[in-house]
Amino acid sequence: MISLFNSLSFSFILLFLGITGIMIRKNALFTLISIEIILSAIGLSIAILSTYWDDINGQIFFLTTLTCAASDSVIGLALLLQLYRIHKTLNIDLLNEMKK
Repeated sequence: MISLFNSLSFSFILLFLGITGIMIRKNALFTLISIEIILSAIGLSIAILSTYWDDINGQIFFLTTLTCAASDSVIGLALLLQLYRIHKTLNIDLLNEMKK
């Protein structure tokens, strides 16, 4: 069995990678993927802790969060597709300049 420390370390590494992806990347698609990674990392840590404490509520919360994140990503991808069709770019900086 994997220890609690190793499991939470993996979750924090995912969280750090998601935050780094938001800060470094200027592409809206990669930003959306990074946000989904952050949501998954937070849900994973909640599910790990609920397993450690023998409580099923955290796992149910994780499944609910995962379902909401999936629907959120579908809506986000649809919006990004329309944004790309209109502006022919997904670069966040260029989109901000076009708005001005």
